[in-house]
Amino acid sequence: MVAKNCQIFASLLAADRNNLEREIDCVEPFVDGFHIDFMDGLFVSGKFYDINLVKKTWLRTRKPIEVHLMMYAPDMHFSELLNEGVERIIIHYEAAGFKRINAFEDLAKGTCASLGFAYNPSSKIRHEPMYQAYTQIMAVNPGKCGQKFGRNCLKKIKECKGYGHSLIAVDGGINARTAKAAFEAGADVLVAGSYIFNSKDRITAIERLRKAGNF
Repeated sequence: MVAKNCQIFASLLAADRNNLEREIDCVEPFVDGFHIDFMDGLFVSGKFYDINLVKKTWLRTRKPIEVHLMMYAPDMHFSELLNEGVERIIIHYEAAGFKRINAFEDLAKGTCASLGFAYNPSSKIRHEPMYQAYTQIMAVNPGKCGQKFGRNCLKKIKECKGYGHSLIAVDGGINARTAKAAFEAGADVLVAGSYIFNSKDRITAIERLRKAGNF
């Protein structure tokens, strides 16, 4: 059995951004897309926002680009990102809040971008249809690379699968072993940073993630 829509997105948070073109080129043929994290220093402790990173990535690859906004006011950057060819914008339900969701959906309408929702390890998942198109489950507390995979996310993956979520992604602590567990639980997409970019053989690392989807 092959995991449905088995996809690997390379997280550029773990890449050498001083050599971005080289970093993208060495993995681009082997991944399904690129994942960019932006942080406001409030929702998470780290702070990073650089629209030029999106522009440079878009110019270097034709693979999909998704942006994960770890911030309390994602609407501040929404329109700017939509203009840069981003395929998917992922916001945190904890930060956006229920009352503001419709506003984000309205901004995305008429563009090529879709809206996804991320959930911290301690958060409950929303299962209303408006939240089910793309669900990103954090296996670690967001904002830092190289954290240990939290196995509590496996229960959440199965829960989302049972409620019919269309695409379920897992972000954080991904390696060949945890990838297998995530795919077996029902994940469709893995976001991997340190495991790919810190590997001496990045191609082999990505191949191991893909093989984890065969079970």
